[in-house]
Order: sequence, then C-alpha cells, then structure tokens
Amino acid sequence: CKECTLCYKVCPTRAISREKLVVRSSIPEKNEGLKGSIRIDKNKCNLCGICAEFCEVFRMVEKEVVPTDLMPYSDILIDENKCDYCKLCEEICPEKAIIVEGKRISYRLPEKIAKITIDQNICSNCGYCEEICPYDAAKTIKPIEGKLNLFEARMARCDPVGCGACLKICRFNRVWYVSEDRKRVYFNEKFCIYCGACENACPYDLIMVEIKNYFTKETIYDAPWRNAWEDAVDRILKKERVKQPEKILVVETVQTGAEEVVQIGEKAPIKGVENLERIETLLRKVRYRKALETGDLNVFMRGVESALGKDKGSRE
Repeated sequence: CKECTLCYKVCPTRAISREKLVVRSSIPEKNEGLKGSIRIDKNKCNLCGICAEFCEVFRMVEKEVVPTDLMPYSDILIDENKCDYCKLCEEICPEKAIIVEGKRISYRLPEKIAKITIDQNICSNCGYCEEICPYDAAKTIKPIEGKLNLFEARMARCDPVGCGACLKICRFNRVWYVSEDRKRVYFNEKFCIYCGACENACPYDLIMVEIKNYFTKETIYDAPWRNAWEDAVDRILKKERVKQPEKILVVETVQTGAEEVVQIGEKAPIKGVENLERIETLLRKVRYRKALETGDLNVFMRGVESALGKDKGSRE
C-alpha cells in the first residue's frame, strides 16, 4: 500500500479513511525567489492523488464514480504560481511521474506521509477498493457466493426513470446503473454481494439472486440458541420465510340491499379517455411524478385538478 487516495475516494460506504501525516503547507522551509519548472509525465501518472493531497500546487479533476468506471479522477492540473520548486513531490510520487527543475530543500520526509484505515463495521465487502488499487494492496472476501440474473424476456417492463427501485436499494455497492446501450438498468456483478435486496425491491419481478454459499465466522459453540442460529442461516440460503402461526379466519356474511345502479351518460366514456390522456401528460412532468413517488399528494392532486380543468371548489 502506498497510502494513495484511490480506495478511500471510491469507497461507497466511507469505510476507508485517509489521514494526512504531513503536508507541504506545514513545512516552513521554502525556496524564495527561485525560478524553476515542474511537469507531469502523463504516461507514468496513474492519478493516485498523493501529490494533490500533499501540496496545493496539484489539483485532481474529480468525476462521478460509476460501476462501469471506478476511477474518481479524469485529470490532474498544476498551478505553478504556488510552486517553490522544493522537489518534495518528486520523492512522494510512487510512479516517478513528476519532474521538477529546482532545489531540494533540507526537510527530511517521514517514511509515511499518510495513513489508511478501514472501519470493518461499515465495510460492505463490495470490492471497489480491490478493483481500483493500482498496487494490488487491497483484498476483499465477499460474505456470500452467488449469481445475479435478469429475466431478459420481461425487461420491457423495466422503467429506470419512473421506478429505479434496484438503483435506490443498492445504495452502497452501486451494482446497478442505467446502461446507455440497453436503454435500461443493468449491473456489474463484480461488485455484488448477493444480499437479495434488489430482488425483493423490484416490483416487476425482473431480478433473481442465486445464493450458493454463505460464509460465517465460527463464534458460536455450545450456546443454547445455536440450533436457531443455524436454522436462520439455512433459511437465508433457501430464501425461506419464517413460518407464521396458523391463523383461522372467520368470514361473516353481511346481508345488504340491492346495489344502486349508476347511470352513465353517452359522453362519459369519451370524457374518461380525455381525462386519462391529461393524466398521462401530467405524469410526464418530473415535478408531479416525483411528488407521486415521494407521497406529496397535495402537490400531485393540485396538478391533477389543474390538468382536468377543475377549480378548487369542485370535487367532481
């Protein structure tokens, strides 16, 4: 491990943190009035971000991390006006990609300029850190072995804009994404831990998660509740629900009079179709679709009344 920035920048649960032990601004010694030059060999630079966290001369251009592209940076920039050409950045760069023409100050760098720590309590074992690390310093073991499947024959039902249940439920590992090629949701199974949340969340039954093996740490020996614990793990593997006590339903027949027949005029079907078309037009607007999804019925109903041409006093 080179204590670079990549793993902690991509970690979706913020389980990885990086502590700066020394930065350039904390070192008082500087080259005054020295003329020099600084450049980066882009063929060697792997955008690890060490130099940018050490010295304000460097700045990483950040971009969004997605399952198809984990790299958190798109480029690195240099502000040479802030550089005193001390040459410390040359020493901290693990790829020797920084070239400085200047004078090395006498300050002696410590063995490590940063420290990486991992909070195992919030780590989801997604494997982002292992995938992004250019030095093979990270290794993750998933708690479950399995397989993630999509029912392709049903995918016409998928509505990534109006639904997005799989995208929302997988908020840590970010396995799911909207594919530009397929114009619908897809996944990168490399980061899936087979928890099954997406399968349970999908309202159209488009996802199936197969669980093959479940790894647990042996911490229970002769405890009286060991059998119950083993049964619970077995139910997870088999996707079985806990058996509920049998319930006896009593159905009572209520005698009622004849139902009132509602007379529908000849123009009612036409008006109903027109109203449906107006509602469809309303649901194409992000504001009202979002209001419906978030349960803000006041905003949604005002939009419905406006679309149907009803005034506030009408309750038709």
